[in-house]
Amino acid sequence: MVDPSNLAQLHEWDGGRGGHWARQADRFDQALAAHNKRLIDATESCGSGPALDIGCGAGRTTQDLAVKHSKVLGVDLSGEMLRVARMRTRKAGVHRASFLQADAQIHPFEPRSFDLAVSRYGTLFFGDPLAGFRNIATALRPGAKLAVLSWQPFEFNEWMSTLHSIFSGGSPLPESRDGPGELHHPVQTRRLLWESDFDEVTCEELRENVFFGHNVEEAEVFAIGQFRSLLRNLGLDDRKKVAIELRENIREHESEVGINYGSASWLITATKR
Repeated sequence: MVDPSNLAQLHEWDGGRGGHWARQADRFDQALAAHNKRLIDATESCGSGPALDIGCGAGRTTQDLAVKHSKVLGVDLSGEMLRVARMRTRKAGVHRASFLQADAQIHPFEPRSFDLAVSRYGTLFFGDPLAGFRNIATALRPGAKLAVLSWQPFEFNEWMSTLHSIFSGGSPLPESRDGPGELHHPVQTRRLLWESDFDEVTCEELRENVFFGHNVEEAEVFAIGQFRSLLRNLGLDDRKKVAIELRENIREHESEVGINYGSASWLITATKR
């Protein structure tokens, strides 16, 4: 069952986009390794009770939580990504993680059954964020913790703004949405979570790099996988220019530790009332 406001997300994540993320699961985990560590570190004081991973994708965060927590449920719209998540957890010998294909915005979780809820950039896809966070709050016990990562607007994320400009042939950036689900602004975020039955809301700015690859060729493949759709509106000559500009830009980001682009996120934590 999916809320009507999330039907487009279901089509995208249980379709082509989800399939791409599933095939590139290891690469995406490498790209966001620093972000993932900061998210897991933010849950260290949460004990070892049951945990919920919202928008778990291929299960990296779910596995990390299962090291400590008695059980972890990962929820996602993408059947293909969940297939990879189950395969990876079996291979890793992780027995305290389970997965469910469901819309976390409306799924009838057992009330007061989790001590922790986390999301690595998953909650920003809620079609109705107030309904989504209220539903998550219902699944949490009083005093339970919420820890969420959310991107800041495009213009503060080098990896988004730079590569979008290259792949679109220099077109302007999409206008950043300021809806409550984007969690762009701390004041707005605190209001949303307060209305969703959370207290003690904190918004910590994260400036971690997104890792694109160990070398130029690897980074090029990863970038194309992310931004290929922008090429649809370009002719052959413009696509050739994109290929040249992309390689030049990647070389500018090359270092001894690989290819990295800057990013800006919010690490948001709160306590269930």
